[in-house]
Amino acid sequence: MTAAFLAACGICGKPLADKDAYIYRSEFAFCTKECREMYIEKDIEMENKCRLRSIRKAPSDQSGSGGGSCSGPGKPI
Repeated sequence: MTAAFLAACGICGKPLADKDAYIYRSEFAFCTKECREMYIEKDIEMENKCRLRSIRKAPSDQSGSGGGSCSGPGKPI
């Protein structure tokens, strides 16, 4: 049985059946190095935005509500 994330490329959606896959963070598979790099760039951009958001947050705000999700680039396109 194949893991669901190995069924199709996380960026372009091309089927990965019986082909080499480029893996990122053990959760995402891609058909080419280029697709993998596109996803990594989006992931880094999201991490940087989240880091800036947390820096800008007022020090008196200790509620922990966060004000948004910073878990990655979200669903691959």
